[in-house]
Amino acid sequence: MRDHLDLLTIAMADSGTDVLLLGRPGNARWVTGAESLWLSGTRPFAPGCVVVREPPSVHLLSVTDEGVPADVVPPSNLFPISWNPINLMGALGAIPGLPGATRIGVDSITPMMEQLLGATFPNAELIDGEALLRTVRRVKSSADVDAIRAAVALAEECLRAAVDALTPGVHERDLVGVFEEHMAARGVTTPAFEGTFVVADSASRSLVTERAIAAGDLVHLRAGVLRDGWEGWLSRTAVCGAAPSDPLADRQRRACGAWRAAIDADRDRCRPGTSVGELRGAAVGITVDGIGMGHEELANGDVLEPGVVMAVEATVDEVLGSEAVLVTPAGYELLTTFPHPLA
Repeated sequence: MRDHLDLLTIAMADSGTDVLLLGRPGNARWVTGAESLWLSGTRPFAPGCVVVREPPSVHLLSVTDEGVPADVVPPSNLFPISWNPINLMGALGAIPGLPGATRIGVDSITPMMEQLLGATFPNAELIDGEALLRTVRRVKSSADVDAIRAAVALAEECLRAAVDALTPGVHERDLVGVFEEHMAARGVTTPAFEGTFVVADSASRSLVTERAIAAGDLVHLRAGVLRDGWEGWLSRTAVCGAAPSDPLADRQRRACGAWRAAIDADRDRCRPGTSVGELRGAAVGITVDGIGMGHEELANGDVLEPGVVMAVEATVDEVLGSEAVLVTPAGYELLTTFPHPLA
C-alpha cells in the first residue's frame, strides 16, 4: 500500500491538507492495507486512521498489529479505542504533527466529534477529506485492477453456483444460501451487499423472500463479494428450469434484445473523456457505480480516464444485467466474463 500512501501524500500537499482523520473502513484499508477487525465503538464515526503529512506518519486505531503492514503503520503508531471520546481526543493530541495542524480533513463526522475536534484543535479548520480520498482512489493501478479482477471472478463463480441451483421449487432465499456458501468455501466471508435473488414480476423489488420459484420464471440475480477488501459484483437474469437451448418466450426475447442494445450502447461510451453523467443519462434504466476498495462514489461531473473501474448496469423491462468495465487509453476492457444466460 506504499503506492497508495505516496499518492495520498502528494494530494494532501497539493490541497494544503495537514492531517486526514479517516473513519470510513474502505478509506483506512486503502491507505494502510489493514483490515478493520471490529466495528464496535467506531460507529457512526471514529478517527480509525490518521495520516500526518509532516512529519510523515500513519496511525491506526487498533489493539493488535496482526495484519497491519509495518512498513506503513509501525506497531508504535497503533492507538486503542476508548469508550470515553475525551480519552480518544487525548490519544489524537499526542500524535506528532496533529496539535500544530491548521487544516484537518475528515471523511465523515458527527456533531459530537466535530465539537470535540474543534475544542482539541482550536487552530485547525475541518475540511472535506472524503472528496480528496474519492479523487485519489478513482484511478486504479495495475495491481488494483488485478485485485478487482480476482474479486469479480469470485463473484462470477458464486453466481454460477446460484444459477445452477435455479430449478423449479427452489426458494429465493435458498439461492442466497448457495451464493454465500460457495463464497465462504473459498475463504471469503463478506458479501459486498445484500444480494438480490428474486422473481422478476410486475413489482420491482430486491428483498429476497421465501417465494418458491416456478418453471419459466425470469429471475434477477445480483450479488457481490469483498475479496481482500476489493469489490467484485455482477447481475444477470436467468430463466428457471430452462436448458440453454430452450427458446425464450416472445416477451422474454424482446426484453433481452432491448437490454442487450442498451448495455452495449452504454458500454461503448466508456472511453476517456466521457463524463459519468453522459453514461447515466444515455437511457432510462442505466446505472453507473464505481468499483474499488468497497463501493466508490462517482459523481455525474467525473470524467472517465484510464484506470477507472465501473459497474454499468441496465434494467429493461424484466431483464437485469451488468458488466464490470475498466477504462483503458484506447477505450475499455470488460472484467466480467460470465455470459448472460438469456443472450
